[in-house]
Amino acid sequence: MAESSGCQNTIVTSSMPPYPDIFSEDSKITDEIKYDIVKRPWTSLHSYDFPVRFFGPKSGTSKEKTFSVTPVTDWSNITKLIQRHITMKSHETSLSAADDFLNVIEGKTKSVTRQISSHYDKIVTRKRQILGIIIETIIFCGQQNIALRGHEEDTGNCMALLQYRSKDNDLLREHLVSRKLENIQSTNNTTYLPPEIQNEIIEICGEIISDDIVKTCNAAPCFGFMADETTDVATIEQMALCLRLYDPSELRIREEFIGVAECKATTGESLTGSFLENLRAKGVIVNKMLSKSLTL
Repeated sequence: MAESSGCQNTIVTSSMPPYPDIFSEDSKITDEIKYDIVKRPWTSLHSYDFPVRFFGPKSGTSKEKTFSVTPVTDWSNITKLIQRHITMKSHETSLSAADDFLNVIEGKTKSVTRQISSHYDKIVTRKRQILGIIIETIIFCGQQNIALRGHEEDTGNCMALLQYRSKDNDLLREHLVSRKLENIQSTNNTTYLPPEIQNEIIEICGEIISDDIVKTCNAAPCFGFMADETTDVATIEQMALCLRLYDPSELRIREEFIGVAECKATTGESLTGSFLENLRAKGVIVNKMLSKSLTL
């Protein structure tokens, strides 16, 4: 159907085709109209110069261009011209394009856009499942006070646990195998296993836990604050921040650590200002704090 739009009808009648030029840049023709054009048989003749469109090579022969670029003028040999045109590449390409269009509209196949989207969705789902397993393993190590890494990245506890879990998980096993191939081929595919990624996951988990503690603290009528400062191995003064609050959901007093901050100075005034500044940065409503609970 598509390639036959290159020929010209010389039979003159008063009727015109009930559709616009489907190849015109100004045409707003919808897929529904295109589908109707392809599927509906032509039951009447009309005076209409079909749009000239050629779907074959630009350097095609004159034979190739007949019925596509060049209108038919030799009506005495119309049967021979039609038979020859049926074997042309442009005709086969147009028929294939029309069949693909019909299959997509009728739901027999997915469009290219939907196929690409489906493939992308599968990749995203797969990577999310893998990342979920890695996060669960890192959280398990944290809950059990197990160090993630040893002297070498591949001999650490986290990697050993992932290798153990991969025995019963085909998806994880394939991911670990692809990671080894990636290291050999030096590609840029994400494995979520480098130490930098593990540290980032730990930080995100810490922020989630801290936010949950702060939310419970702000919901309480009041809370106490505990802190202390110490010097680390780099001789930098660090302060540990803890909240003491009542949790109605558990019916108990909780003492929760919410983070470590650097001290600008060790004077009482400076430490107090740092305590309040870091609490506000965490989202704590400091007006609910009981001042007598403050200890240095």
